[in-house]
Amino acid sequence: MIIIIIIIHLIIILIKFIILIIAILITIIQIYKTILSNLTILLIRLTTILLKIIIYKIQMILKLTIRAKASNQSNPCIPIWIMQINIIIVTKKKQHMIPLQVLTITNQ
Repeated sequence: MIIIIIIIHLIIILIKFIILIIAILITIIQIYKTILSNLTILLIRLTTILLKIIIYKIQMILKLTIRAKASNQSNPCIPIWIMQINIIIVTKKKQHMIPLQVLTITNQ
């Protein structure tokens, strides 16, 4: 009789242990998903910042070129238009639209 009670208690302890392990695994999976989605958002933001820096540098180079050309020409008016480009980054759940302003020079 005592052996049966001990076996039942051991089975209950084993079931509690298995439930605890399953709960820990579910928590680890949820933490992993959260970290992964945050890393995706961080990567998109860093990409946006890098693209804006690159375009800003290109704009500065173009402005310097325009100033150099304008100082050499008789007509210093070179039409400059700012065009907005929307870059859309698609992840599994969302679409992230990144507006970028690009400097364009016309030859008119």
